[in-house]
Amino acid sequence: MKLETIKQFTRKGYVRAGGIITLIAGIATIYAAFHDSGPEHNPAFLGRWESNYQHPVPGGSVAFNGITEYFRNGRYNVNGTLKFSGGAADKPFSAVVLTKGSGTWTADNKFLTFTLTGLHTEPTSFKSGELEMPIPLLEKLSGYSLPDLNKQYVPGSSDEYEIVTQERQRIVLEGKDPFGNPFTVVTSRPQ
Repeated sequence: MKLETIKQFTRKGYVRAGGIITLIAGIATIYAAFHDSGPEHNPAFLGRWESNYQHPVPGGSVAFNGITEYFRNGRYNVNGTLKFSGGAADKPFSAVVLTKGSGTWTADNKFLTFTLTGLHTEPTSFKSGELEMPIPLLEKLSGYSLPDLNKQYVPGSSDEYEIVTQERQRIVLEGKDPFGNPFTVVTSRPQ
């Protein structure tokens, strides 16, 4: 075989290999554009949702009221208030805490699962009987600090909710409280 013949085969081989690689890259690009990557998600969750729910915790109850936004890339943001209620020395009390969080989520048609990646809380007000004051002032006057929720809900904490009903403007979920009892979360599109 002559050297010129070998060069022709080599050039044709490179051209064919380049063509095949280009074809595969083109298919991969088109596939990625039309196929969702990342975690599995139920598209009905995408967007902003108002949520409010309440469930018991040791010593009282906690209520959440806020907005959760689910993104196509499998991430979520949540902003709202947590209100802790209970009783001490035969007097009811409540403490309100502003909450901002973020994380990842997945959902199918039966379950919504989320994992916390970041949380920031800021205590705002405390009320007992007729007395109401900002929590930072209460902590300064009493010498006691409330538990730091930023340390209670560590990154990587996960939870799962069962999807009870799912409509275009409203989703009803069922979770489990710290005692293992079910509680209902009603979430709806903001008006």
